Amino acid sequence: MRGCEFCDELQGHPDARFPSLYRGLESSRIVLETEHFVVMPTIGQLFRGSMLVLPRRHVETSARLVPDLIDGLSDVVEQVASESREFGEPVIFEHGAISCTGGSCGIYHAHIHVVPLPEAVDPAEFLPSHAHSAGGLREALEALTRSDNYLLFGAGGAFRFGDVGDLGFNPPSQYFRRVLAARFGVDRPWDWRAVSAPEPDLMHSLARHHGRHAPERRPDPL
Repeated sequence: MRGCEFCDELQGHPDARFPSLYRGLESSRIVLETEHFVVMPTIGQLFRGSMLVLPRRHVETSARLVPDLIDGLSDVVEQVASESREFGEPVIFEHGAISCTGGSCGIYHAHIHVVPLPEAVDPAEFLPSHAHSAGGLREALEALTRSDNYLLFGAGGAFRFGDVGDLGFNPPSQYFRRVLAARFGVDRPWDWRAVSAPEPDLMHSLARHHGRHAPERRPDPL
């Protein structure tokens, strides 16, 4: 969809944010592709090795994917989280919101964050006690299919999630990035839009992943 930050980048528009920042350095930040999903380093690397997993097709939240694609997404996220363990303890999160809610980070194209942290955390630390619990990403997303605005956070195989209307607070833009930056005293902007130059950690991720497996399209994991 033209005008969507991620769609513009995936369709090769030169004025998208990544090519604008990395022109002459990198032509793409995709490090892994399947038939339906792409994986790429996050602009605004709070922690080295931070990745995004997103569908090729424009869908506003991950919970709005059809069941078969939720299965595929879960498998790709699990693979990325496993690979990120060399950098730290991976957490998985999404603020899923459709455009009419005005929530999330202002990009209404589903994207799951996989972020390796310096130490393990408990998902209960980041969402209220009355949030729901799930044993995996698939279970959490299937429970959120009717939600237009939700938060989910997973670590160590456990997830907490909830519709924003039921959680008792209105999360600001980039909620999880804010709280993680505060929790670990990160001396970098929590706002990815504040990034105005190439990031060494993103360049490191591209060099490492492009060396391990070229960004060729492969079947979704079974």
